Amino acid sequence: MTTEQGSNTKEPSKSEKNVSQFLSKLAKLDAGDNAIVKRVAGCSIAEARGAMSVFYRILPHDVPARDREWYFLVATLYCLERTRQLPAFKGNLGMTLRKVRRSFDSKSLDRRVNALIDSRAEPDDLGYRLRQVVKLAFSKNVAVDWHQLLVDLIHWTYPTRYVQESWVQAYYGYEFTKKTKKDDTKQGGT
Repeated sequence: MTTEQGSNTKEPSKSEKNVSQFLSKLAKLDAGDNAIVKRVAGCSIAEARGAMSVFYRILPHDVPARDREWYFLVATLYCLERTRQLPAFKGNLGMTLRKVRRSFDSKSLDRRVNALIDSRAEPDDLGYRLRQVVKLAFSKNVAVDWHQLLVDLIHWTYPTRYVQESWVQAYYGYEFTKKTKKDDTKQGGT
């Protein structure tokens, strides 16, 4: 697609449009509906008492069935934060957790991040661990990029595990570089 200024821009995919549309509707939930969804944070759609009708009312109709649990999980976690008014943030969950790491016991958080990265794509595993780290981020007044989180969850089961790798790189990035240089020096490298 070419804009009026002549620069090339990529048209958002259907998946990107669905994510944006969903998050926009989620942000407009009234306090009652927000509370209903918030109460089932980290649960699967089947476990959600009372929240299913709110969820399907805001879910775009063409979201594939395989992605609906991810949309639901993000909705429940989003509703936990909505009342906190945290500053906007852009980046993956690894970046969010890196900010948390600055004010938290890093060994404990490192274990949580490792468990999160190795989680199975199921609400009782990944959903549970996500709820823990998202609540921890909120307790440290660190925001989550909901759009990026939902996109990442939709791609969680890709064989290359690129989402998990990007989270780990964002979480440990600087520390790995620093340790590698020290290790190289100790082994006679530059």
